[in-house]
Amino acid sequence: MKTVITIARSYGSGGKTLGKLLADKMGINCYDREIIRMASDSSGINESVLNETQKLFDRLIQEYVIWIGGGLMAIMTVYHGGYETVECPEIRVGRNTKDFGTGFYCTIIREQAERWAKRYNTPIVNTYTVRMNTNLNILEYKEMTEEWLDFIIKCRQGIPHNYDIVIGAMADDQIYNYIADYIDGIITREQFWSLAKFKYPTHQINFCTMEALRCLEFFSSEEGLK
Repeated sequence: MKTVITIARSYGSGGKTLGKLLADKMGINCYDREIIRMASDSSGINESVLNETQKLFDRLIQEYVIWIGGGLMAIMTVYHGGYETVECPEIRVGRNTKDFGTGFYCTIIREQAERWAKRYNTPIVNTYTVRMNTNLNILEYKEMTEEWLDFIIKCRQGIPHNYDIVIGAMADDQIYNYIADYIDGIITREQFWSLAKFKYPTHQINFCTMEALRCLEFFSSEEGLK
């Protein structure tokens, strides 16, 4: 039987030292961030990709859940990158279809929102607080799965859905090129996953209905991104 102990710590708490002392006392190995390098050596996945995945995970666990009015309501901070300040988000129907259909797209990754904004001449990142109403019809893909791929293909083909909020990884331009190649029969599904798994992690939340938009509260906007 193998023993695995995890230690959650904050900066300055001495958790790393405590972990090593405990490991020595119990006669077991102690791993800190070097486990990322070990995972890279074992899997063949570039260490920088695993580091980015760890950063995304760190962001996710920083979100928290509180008890409000007898029901669970998640509170988080999200970002929307664009060319203007958007104090009152709305659903805009664009010329092109998107991953999760029509809606107002945000992300918990600020750097990703900045990349969205820098596509425009006047880049602006808007910040919102979200009180997630769990009574809404919410679809979440925790990973890039077969179901995630099929859902994106349908949405990109203009097929509507009935979800209020959809959460999951983003098919950026490169991944969507792989999706287009798969749809056109240029590559197989297995080849798609072989190509897609080496991409950096992404994240998006699409607020698809007016009820979903009511979860958003404008906090601030920032211009002049470098």
